[in-house]
Amino acid sequence: MLTTLGIVVFFSVAATIVGLPVALRLRRDGEGWARVAADALPLGIVLATLTGTAGVWLGWPAVVVCMIGWVSLVVLAVLRLRHGDAPVRPTRPRRIWFAILVVVTAVGAVVLRLHEVEFVPWVGDMGAYVNWANEFVRSGLFTANWPPLFPLLLTGSAAVFGTAHTTAIVAVCGFALLTSVAVLLSRLGVPSGFVLAAVAVLAIHPHVIWYATFPSSEALNAPLFVVWAGLVHATLAVPRRILPATLGAQLLVITALSLLRGSGVFFIVPIVTLLVATLAVPDWRAARRRTAATAAVTVLGAGVGYWYGIAKIPGYFVDMQVANLVPGPLVNMLQTFGLLDMGPAAVAAILLPVILLSTVAWRLPDTRAVRLTRAPASLGISAGIVILLATVACLAAGALTGGILVRIGLGFVIAAAVTFALLPRARRGASFDLLLMLFAVSIVMFLALHTVRLGPDRGHSFYIYWDRYLVSEVLPALIIVSALGAAALWPLLRSRALKATSAAVAGAAIVGMSAGPVALQSSGTEMAGAYDFTGRLAAWAEPGDTAMWSSTDGAGVVGWGFPNTWMSFAVPLRRTFGIDVINGGQGRPNFSNDEVLDEELVSDYLACRPGVNEVLVYELSGTGPTIGQRLDEPGWSTEKLGFERGVVTVLHQPASQGWLPIGFDVTVWRVTAPVDASETDECPTTAPPPAAVPADPTWAFHAGSAAVGMLGDGWSEPESWGTWSDGGEASVHLALPESWSGAARLAANLEAYVPTGGNAQRVQVHAGNNLLGEWMVGSATTLNLQIPTTAIARGGIDLTFSMPDAVSPADSGESADERMLGVGLRSITLSAP
Repeated sequence: MLTTLGIVVFFSVAATIVGLPVALRLRRDGEGWARVAADALPLGIVLATLTGTAGVWLGWPAVVVCMIGWVSLVVLAVLRLRHGDAPVRPTRPRRIWFAILVVVTAVGAVVLRLHEVEFVPWVGDMGAYVNWANEFVRSGLFTANWPPLFPLLLTGSAAVFGTAHTTAIVAVCGFALLTSVAVLLSRLGVPSGFVLAAVAVLAIHPHVIWYATFPSSEALNAPLFVVWAGLVHATLAVPRRILPATLGAQLLVITALSLLRGSGVFFIVPIVTLLVATLAVPDWRAARRRTAATAAVTVLGAGVGYWYGIAKIPGYFVDMQVANLVPGPLVNMLQTFGLLDMGPAAVAAILLPVILLSTVAWRLPDTRAVRLTRAPASLGISAGIVILLATVACLAAGALTGGILVRIGLGFVIAAAVTFALLPRARRGASFDLLLMLFAVSIVMFLALHTVRLGPDRGHSFYIYWDRYLVSEVLPALIIVSALGAAALWPLLRSRALKATSAAVAGAAIVGMSAGPVALQSSGTEMAGAYDFTGRLAAWAEPGDTAMWSSTDGAGVVGWGFPNTWMSFAVPLRRTFGIDVINGGQGRPNFSNDEVLDEELVSDYLACRPGVNEVLVYELSGTGPTIGQRLDEPGWSTEKLGFERGVVTVLHQPASQGWLPIGFDVTVWRVTAPVDASETDECPTTAPPPAAVPADPTWAFHAGSAAVGMLGDGWSEPESWGTWSDGGEASVHLALPESWSGAARLAANLEAYVPTGGNAQRVQVHAGNNLLGEWMVGSATTLNLQIPTTAIARGGIDLTFSMPDAVSPADSGESADERMLGVGLRSITLSAP
């Protein structure tokens, strides 16, 4: 714990120093060093991660430009301080008891967040982030095919303190959330007692604690969302001399948000809503110029993330995020106009709105006179009603988001809805009302997006895994708005007894909701033991060794919650520790079972490494015979080198099980094959011989079609309309014309088998070693697949469809058909990217 504390303090101080020049530019009259430091912490994280992103995206010259910009800000800050414009010096607190409460809250928040989650197993988004960071530190290669900001944040911890402490820096994000909320509420005029109460709620909220150490992008998204909201309010409220600094800081933060998650571009929606409101509502027209400037900055920052998405990670951004979150007709329109490809259309779509909005902000006449109407109060009531109705709809429909809202606290939803309905009546000014509207639109938008994305309530082995989607924006917004409402209501409670009773009831409810989960979370650390175990496995490999991962029976480990162990340990051995595990390169579906290596499989994999006939084999012990017993053909030899026992601690659903120690027994072998064992074999990652190329760019997979010859393993008999998959995965090899060069785009027309009353199926698609995306598929749809050049081998494309939810009609009681139906493939159309 002391080591973790030291790392957290180091990065907190470092981030504060980096962000200090910007925070000083944002300082308002009368603000002291404490508030400047609180601003500096998240801004320092933004500056550091954006500089790293510029480096991996555009190269070292971009890093130099970023450093020159930062030095310029330092010079300006020093000049401002030398001219006597320094923050107010801290004074002795007038209420000692309040200072003691602040210290107790801070210490409690720190203690609850001093956990390092050893998420080195690649069994989810978190494992991907951690291994990408570790691989970047080890090799200098940044291979993340998701947004870059979060893995680059983790890179800082791994680079300075080693890959054993990659996730320690996540706690800094948790503290940034607390300080950001405190600063925002203070600037909104909330009394210090209610600011402390809101921070205390965040300090002990189980979800906020969990995602202050869990290495997911939502851990960073939550504080950046609050900072962004605060900067939007500042742009509408600060004196003109600070306005350029607030707009510049806004640009930095919204760019960071758009490079953090694929949904970052959606922040344009609430800002455009504010702009429309300022043009339509007389009470807010004085804010329309600054709102237009905010909209221009937001579109530009989101445009940076959009361009990165279509340029660097189209498989994630276009085929997963856009395709899953944007209605199909709109996706088709974006494709038709070339807005999902790098080109003039996409550049124009980003820059033209920025120019237009900037012109509006510059040319609109100032409107200082304000005509008061009932519109703000009406909009506030509407916002409160919509949020309540949306919550009721999610609960009634059995949506996953409904369950999440229950877990994070329905009381916050009700309190926020009441605040939205009543607070605009107080007429606290356009900037305050518009901030409330920003939060209201954000809550409704992200609740709707994630309801569509996540679908009906479904379990997950990891503790509150899906809840992270509402922790990033919805939960912080609910708590901030609830604090505003509580502060406004407090003076209306006339008697001290009523105030004391209300505070006691609210405090008891929050503590009662949090105590059990917090006690459970604090009694262990997620993935404890995973890094040590993987490191001990890596220690068996000598420099230059070639390795493989095997199992004695191919079965998963009971209680692990993932169907294999090769993703859990073989992939990190490659990425984090740099060991050449041939069959751990993610060239097969992530959910496929562990392989039981035999002479044939070993020979196949040796064909990937010409000249190698001796390999290190890590074998998970199960119920079957060992590799030493299985490899019994002449010329083969095996030597048992050692044994490693690993215990990884996890907290799974339901949480009533408590912390579970999951054991892994791995035996390490040295296997020597005959020198000519692989001479007649092909590497499994090489595409088979091309099949016939169709005269037109569409392959149809119905009975009698020549294209059915391209279907590999995992398919049923073709039918008049197409072909059903039979099992958890199915493959197809698509032959390209000899003249084809470069990347490709495929449109797969398919559907999934969904029993009556059942859920849509998860479908994951790989092209060679490249994950193209994961979709929820029900009725007939089209998956748009971006195929990079690296996924095309020997004139063709190897596609693998993984369907972990495949089910038979017999099991669902609909017919006697015992096939495990996943997707029904109708056709695939080829086009240029």
